[in-house]
Amino acid sequence: MGAAKYPRHLVERACDLTGKSKRTIQLWAQRGLDLADADEVLAWAEKVRDIVPETKAKLESAQNDEQGSTKGEFDLKMLDRLPAPGEEGAAAALKRLQGLESIFYSRLLNELSRIPSRSTAVTTAQNDYNKVTESLRKYEAAVEITRRDLGHLIPKHEAQEGARAAALWMRLTWRLFLSSAVPDLLALAGDARLFKARAEEAFAEVLAVALKDSEGAKCNIPDWALPVIREEFHVT
Repeated sequence: MGAAKYPRHLVERACDLTGKSKRTIQLWAQRGLDLADADEVLAWAEKVRDIVPETKAKLESAQNDEQGSTKGEFDLKMLDRLPAPGEEGAAAALKRLQGLESIFYSRLLNELSRIPSRSTAVTTAQNDYNKVTESLRKYEAAVEITRRDLGHLIPKHEAQEGARAAALWMRLTWRLFLSSAVPDLLALAGDARLFKARAEEAFAEVLAVALKDSEGAKCNIPDWALPVIREEFHVT
């Protein structure tokens, strides 16, 4: 029976992550691998590497040969093909990098715990781990800077001052509402339904005035907060 059809982009991503052929990835998927989960793809590759005798033999040979090449090692060239920090897919790429860091750290610990230790294998594992962590550090920083430049992130102190200004103007609104609307509302105390409707209407009117006044004040509500407040209180 031919290999089942799987999303091409997921198969190609799994090939990049593991260095395996499309046919191999499709066979793994037939056996239950979730191609959409990058961490599971990497873990599956590690598991197969441990249980397949031929692959294990090649790995042992490369690790014990002091002058040997790194054939069979993970293809770290994929780190040069990460999407630009501001492009779609950057968040997913960052998550995959974080998964790689964990895997390579475990591999390094395994090599260090071997008795006797194998210097080439330890050096290779250390170098690979260093490459992954350095790429992760740089990519995390680049993504954060890009998100901040796009307005997706703001400094903590700016968020705190924005919350403080919103709270201040809401408190002023409440006081103004009490002084201007309560006398009229008391006349409706016998009709709870009408009282509630009029109170909400009156508060929205007072809030609309307060929000407009806040725009020119020294302690003003930030532009990114005003639309949310207006929407939640149905203020036009």
